[in-house]
Amino acid sequence: MKKQPRVIRFLKANSFLILLLCAFIAADISFSGWDPMRTSPVFYKDDFNKTLFHHNQKREGPLFFGNSAVAAAFIEQQSSVPLVEMGLSYGKLTDLKALLTKNLFKPEQMLIIGIDPHIMLDKLDTDPTYPWFKQPYEPYVYFYRDYLRKALVSSAQSLGHHLKSGRLDITLEKEWTDKLLYYGQLPPEKLKEKWESYEQQFGAMTMEQDLTENVDALIWVLEESRKRKLPVGVVWMPVNFSELYPAQSYWAPLQKRVQGILTRYNVPSLDLRNRYSGRDFHDFVHMERVVGAPKFTADVNEWLQQPDSTRIPAAIER
Repeated sequence: MKKQPRVIRFLKANSFLILLLCAFIAADISFSGWDPMRTSPVFYKDDFNKTLFHHNQKREGPLFFGNSAVAAAFIEQQSSVPLVEMGLSYGKLTDLKALLTKNLFKPEQMLIIGIDPHIMLDKLDTDPTYPWFKQPYEPYVYFYRDYLRKALVSSAQSLGHHLKSGRLDITLEKEWTDKLLYYGQLPPEKLKEKWESYEQQFGAMTMEQDLTENVDALIWVLEESRKRKLPVGVVWMPVNFSELYPAQSYWAPLQKRVQGILTRYNVPSLDLRNRYSGRDFHDFVHMERVVGAPKFTADVNEWLQQPDSTRIPAAIER
């Protein structure tokens, strides 16, 4: 009897495992196509997917990018200039670079960048579920395994609860799809704790060791915007530091460095760093939603209606 080729023997001996692998790959492709983390209200959403969710999954338009300071301060519905507010919790300029590199959102007409004391800290932990962190070889169900597991457990509990009452029903609770907003002012003792936390986390950071990646990302974004002929404007976000609670030591040299880059690239900026009183803030970098955020939105809106509030970055000789 003729001996079968080694490949055929291997396939026969491992047919079950191969079929199981094929089934997993097919299921993963199906999950990726459905993309429940983006489209379904019963799954957890990071702030990027929350932005898409509230804009009918639209991936282009005038963009206001920043971190939670932008999400807290800018009220889209109160602005006559249509801007997609993409304030990302713990967002950084390296995230904006990744977003543009992977074509996850296409800014059109204008790109506004909100810069606050935390958006350029290389070592600041961010949300690991942002889609640009998913590697091409990484299965969808593995990347979102914790949130998929949570949904499966919830569905099983729901089914068990209804079976006890004689009903075959699985009703899943919807996840919270709004961004974190800030109402009221922190009491003095909480404000003190927040500043001490900032000082502990960021107090020893320096331009040379802790902000280089995001400074480079800013330059990359401006260069990319020039190639795309995309007008850019920068908003210096409001801060609520004082003699009692001063900004961390890296903040002053960072402002100088960034302003130098903006000047070289001829990018306009709106300086709102010291525009508002303490009553307009929830803490040091987040505007109070009822009192402060409408003022900020009105100021940004007024600025954007002026000529040359945004500009295509200039070409720089290297």
